[in-house]
Amino acid sequence: MATKDQLIASAQKNLEKGQIKKAIKDYQELLKLEPKNDQFKQKLADLMCRINLKEDALNLYDSLAKGYAERGFFAKGVAVYKQMQRIDPTRLDVYLRLAELNRSLGLSGNAMAEYRSVLDLYEKRNMLADAAGVLQNMVELEPDNISLQLRVLQNYLKEKLYTKAAETALKACEICSKSGDSAKSQKILQSILSHLPDNKEFHTDLASRLSTAGLFTDALYLFQSLYQSDPQDPVILNELAALYGKVGDGQNERLFTEQLLAVQPTAPVAERLVRICLDSGDYVQAGRTLAEHEALFGDEKRTELYRELEGHLPGQQRVSGVVAPHSDEVAVLPPVTAPFSPPLDLLPPATTAAINVAAPPEDLPFGDEEFGLDDLLAPRPRSSAPAPAPAPLPAPVVEESVAVELAEISIELPMGEVSFDDIDTFAEDLDDFAIEIADEELAVEELAVEELTVEELTVEELTVEELTVE
Repeated sequence: MATKDQLIASAQKNLEKGQIKKAIKDYQELLKLEPKNDQFKQKLADLMCRINLKEDALNLYDSLAKGYAERGFFAKGVAVYKQMQRIDPTRLDVYLRLAELNRSLGLSGNAMAEYRSVLDLYEKRNMLADAAGVLQNMVELEPDNISLQLRVLQNYLKEKLYTKAAETALKACEICSKSGDSAKSQKILQSILSHLPDNKEFHTDLASRLSTAGLFTDALYLFQSLYQSDPQDPVILNELAALYGKVGDGQNERLFTEQLLAVQPTAPVAERLVRICLDSGDYVQAGRTLAEHEALFGDEKRTELYRELEGHLPGQQRVSGVVAPHSDEVAVLPPVTAPFSPPLDLLPPATTAAINVAAPPEDLPFGDEEFGLDDLLAPRPRSSAPAPAPAPLPAPVVEESVAVELAEISIELPMGEVSFDDIDTFAEDLDDFAIEIADEELAVEELAVEELTVEELTVEELTVEELTVE
């Protein structure tokens, strides 16, 4: 059996004669002697490529690259995978491995480029269902990239993963809020409403998440649309009243609370309305509301509210009649036998105006159709038939700062917006990189390094006495 040295010499001679197949056999025998020798693997794979044995070569390159990565030689692994990419640019696993190794090297821009290539291949092969993991990896690298967030959102909506879609939509709106681009966040919400007009549960969940995150204007936008579809829903009315209170719109807070009390007459809602009126200085309406709904309260709470009202409406018969006999303690109160006293009842009822809730958009009709890749990127063609006029809405008023007029909307999501900041350090040099093995002359043990020591250096010492100054 030939020794290692004999096989190396034989391979060198066969290469000089151009006998590639014989050289391949020599390196195959060398690998049997040393299966973990990276130089032998590299040379053998290179020779196989020269005679078009691509599959065998790719298997060897893959084994070589994995070995480098396992030992922490990420740059060498990248170089080998780049060689594989040149041989077969359709292998998804190579792009993914390159992305992972570039992330390990801290080259996020290079990793993003590889992930983008993977997405392109998924699209060409109609494998969009497999894109979720890749998109998530891209978002991890650039969490504030709104385009990526929308691609993730698009994918979740297509797969009907509504909980994850709500989480992603919230992140997208938070990014818009940080950049001060409220118009774009409302474009996102409008597109969701357009494509999923009947999914009330999803809209409510998303609106609640937006409210909890402090994105009150975005939450109002969604709840307004929900209100238009179901103006008697106590959950929607309660959320709208609370949100208007948070944004400092006391008028709409009061009007939606009045509507809530009409559909849900409970003591907490009635007390809330009384206190809204008290805080706004409308003591007459506070007294009217308390008198109308005092049967909802227990004795203690009823007396407490009347006592608060007494300081603002001195001389009112009903107020004084309830509070005076029990100035120091709470007792059983007389039943209400008459409406609130004339000075209040002679006043006209509170006036209200129509709420200006944005109508559903005319474009992007979606219905029950599934999401496609471009659904969030461009508007659908408009229908030639005129859109029906929205039904008239009830009383509350929306301030202009909150009401949003929906125009022609489409979410543009060109992948070109993805930023790649890193310099592709392997673009040219590493593409041509190959670990060349020549023979024993390239072995590290045969390399001679001249050692230079201080003792071998001769320096003429110059002293001050030896210097002649003319």
